[in-house]
Amino acid sequence: MDYKGKNILILGYGISGYGASLYFISKGANVYVYDDNMDQILKDRANENLDDIKFLTRTELDSIDFSFVLKSPGIKPSSDIIRYLVDKNVEIVSDIEILYRDFKNHKFIVITGTNGKTTTTTFIGKVLKDLGYNVNVIGNIGVSPLLEAANYDTHVIEASSFQLEYTKDFKPNIAIILNITPDHLDWHGSFKAYEEAKKKIYQNMDKSSYLILNYDDIALNKVEQDTNILYFSSKEKDIVDMNYIAPNIVDKDKNIVINKDDIFIKGRHNYENLMAATLALEVFGVKREDIVKEIKDFKGVEHRIEFVRELDGISYYNDSKGTNPDASLKAVEAFDKSIVLIAGGYDKNIPFEDFAFKTKNKLRSLILFGQTKDKIKEAFTNVGYDNITMVKNMSEAVSVARSHAQKGDIVLLSPLCASWGIYKNYKERGIEFKKLVNELK
Repeated sequence: MDYKGKNILILGYGISGYGASLYFISKGANVYVYDDNMDQILKDRANENLDDIKFLTRTELDSIDFSFVLKSPGIKPSSDIIRYLVDKNVEIVSDIEILYRDFKNHKFIVITGTNGKTTTTTFIGKVLKDLGYNVNVIGNIGVSPLLEAANYDTHVIEASSFQLEYTKDFKPNIAIILNITPDHLDWHGSFKAYEEAKKKIYQNMDKSSYLILNYDDIALNKVEQDTNILYFSSKEKDIVDMNYIAPNIVDKDKNIVINKDDIFIKGRHNYENLMAATLALEVFGVKREDIVKEIKDFKGVEHRIEFVRELDGISYYNDSKGTNPDASLKAVEAFDKSIVLIAGGYDKNIPFEDFAFKTKNKLRSLILFGQTKDKIKEAFTNVGYDNITMVKNMSEAVSVARSHAQKGDIVLLSPLCASWGIYKNYKERGIEFKKLVNELK
């Protein structure tokens, strides 16, 4: 697109907003920034050259006609500033929408879902890089995808509901929806709104595109879209394109793709991630034998059921990316041993009763801290589980977990919740857990 002389508002000036501003400046745009926390941002970027950027107050927004607004994923649709811009009839978009508009001739493989996005995105990106493709792997937080986009011809994107909510023309060549379960209800306002945001990934897809869906998910097995749809399942179904029939992943012709004993990352949810990735890679043109070789070598991602160490016969696992009950349920179900679970964090208005009911018989002990500790405790108490310890912080949680665990047990950090309020993000939380575990003697 031609941005020369256009007025563009960056709404939210974190890492990705900063990168986007540099991109638009390089294209000759007039770049404006609005952020509620501007004083702190200017302090943090005191050493940066921000001369070409105009920082606006709320009242100054009225004086400028913007071509569009690039919104930070963290700003809720219900916020005052979004309602104000909607009333002004200004187009609001996400970074992946601009990425698509500016690089339509590139290939886009886009992965969304409540859980499994990072693992699936990482694996697909790794396979393509190892095979020599000119690919950019893009997470849903952090550096703007716009800055380096011109250096690549293929983009593997982990797309959040926050980003998809603000897409209009976005059209992946290959899209994956791994699952849809309740999450971010504090942001979207309802599960229906959250589901609709996720499904915007395929709103423009046609017969030139491929949509890969989880047939086991009731929200996904009746999708109507005029595109090529492929299904995977972790239950035996003859109608799907790839299936996990223990102990093998098989294709629609019942040919064995790989045995689960050859897969390092464990758990039915990971087999689903790998099936989705395999279908996507085969559609993209990668040979199955190359995919299988990569599966055997793949060790997973940091903070997702990540083995930390074994001490005194007790195994410690970091699943700090377990930021909702469904993710944590998958982590618990990946083990066939008794678990001492460390949980709790930021409240996203998600219920915990179903998680409590499904896991109560697998837990030796439950250790809670953070904003949701009382809410989680109540959910477990209501299903008759009472071996619960409330602690003040991660250090105390690790200490108590060690004292509760027995030889052969698993100590699992899988918080069911986001990290906000205690940590900057799930990575910081996971790093602290690993540090504390590695300091145990």
